[in-house]
Amino acid sequence: MGLHTVDMVCLISSLALADCALYHFFVLLQVYQYTPVRELKRLARKGDDVASLLYKAVAYGTSLKVLLRGAAIVSGALALVSFTAATNIWLALLIMLIVAGLAASCLYRAAT
Repeated sequence: MGLHTVDMVCLISSLALADCALYHFFVLLQVYQYTPVRELKRLARKGDDVASLLYKAVAYGTSLKVLLRGAAIVSGALALVSFTAATNIWLALLIMLIVAGLAASCLYRAAT
């Protein structure tokens, strides 16, 4: 395996980490905040399996938000370190800004 192959593997893995950090964790936050807690609890008591699973997570409240945001920050930092290992720091920051912008625009479109 040559040096370029290692750089490409590092670049691809950092793209996957950036995707997880900037999109998936925040999408999970939006999913958990979409339905009110009381409604989830009511549906869970009636036997709705999906509401029951969601309510188990939503019941953690602020702890869940802190955990998901913390996971997003750690994944973003790991992605930046991986980008820096594959490229230089300025290109890594530029790529992270582009990925963050794309994720923000997707989240904005999903919210409206």
